[in-house]
Amino acid sequence: MDLSDSEREAAFRAEPRAFLDAHPPVGLADPYDEEVDEEQLLARSADDLFQALTRPAVTGPSPGNLDLELAPDLVVTGALFGVIELDDDGAPRFAPAEAVPLEPGLEFGWVVWLETGRPSVRWREVFRSASPDNWQIEGDGDYRLSEDRTTMTLEQEVAPDAGRIANFWQVAPGDLPGPHRLRVFVEDAPVADFAFEVR
Repeated sequence: MDLSDSEREAAFRAEPRAFLDAHPPVGLADPYDEEVDEEQLLARSADDLFQALTRPAVTGPSPGNLDLELAPDLVVTGALFGVIELDDDGAPRFAPAEAVPLEPGLEFGWVVWLETGRPSVRWREVFRSASPDNWQIEGDGDYRLSEDRTTMTLEQEVAPDAGRIANFWQVAPGDLPGPHRLRVFVEDAPVADFAFEVR
């Protein structure tokens, strides 16, 4: 599985200053100040751009398929697995799915809907592949690969976006078909278990 730049992210990296002009990182008033680490700015802006590109893909209210009260101020109201498809206008959209086509570059993953006033929540994903996989990892988070190279565990603390948290992967050249499983935990509580085929 590949977490490297998509074509859209690569296009951003080709012209980072234009993006920084239009979207200065929060908390940094002058991205060109000599005291600022430009690599850190570019990395944060790449994350901002990725969120801006994928956010429109996941729209709409919770499917309402869950009602898990993890704490008085944290309720999980829905969870879906799916793929990112392009609509007729070429805009990305999240489409629930039970299988992932073996097409390099295709994005797939999960979305969890929350009701919370917390500024951030911690999630963990345990992703088991059908066989030892060619994992390619980039981005933030704590990644751990099992010794047999079949299971990747990723943990992140994130601010919910419009009541949603999500994570996506890309099918990479050389990925193998077969059964896969993605388990999602929020604040250490299991909230979703997705079994799917890559084919």
